[in-house]
Amino acid sequence: MCGQKEAKKLNSVLLLARISKEQISTLAENMKEQVIFALKQAIYFAIKLVETSDFSSPSQIMVYVRYTGADKFLEELLFSSPLELRSGEIDIYNKIKEYFNVQKFKMENGISVSLDGAPAMLGHINGFLALLKKNQILKLLTELSIARPLCQIFRVYIGSRHG
Repeated sequence: MCGQKEAKKLNSVLLLARISKEQISTLAENMKEQVIFALKQAIYFAIKLVETSDFSSPSQIMVYVRYTGADKFLEELLFSSPLELRSGEIDIYNKIKEYFNVQKFKMENGISVSLDGAPAMLGHINGFLALLKKNQILKLLTELSIARPLCQIFRVYIGSRHG
């Protein structure tokens, strides 16, 4: 069907695709390491949880983190993970707790949690937020004397990014 010349061209394209995939994986891993390092250095951080779902795949939790860098506020995707249970608050809680333990993040530096409003997140008795409070994993803004100024800083920063 195709000659030597065409086969050689086809092989070089496949090789380039594999090399590109490896380079992208290397860059992604490097970015992840930079975010983890910066987060470990941060005095305080806030997390934002977004639950995504698709009819063809299981729900996923995406965890974003906001923290102060050297001279500005940063917001990065920290990790995403498929949920094994049906968007259960315990599954979400365990995924985040496990990730933070593996990375050795200082949980006491977490000061705010922003949620997307999914029922598993919001339940005041069994929701994710209730589990955080019950197990005293993160200091919540209401418990800190610096809550209002920090909220204002985040609002100004977020507003300036989108406006």
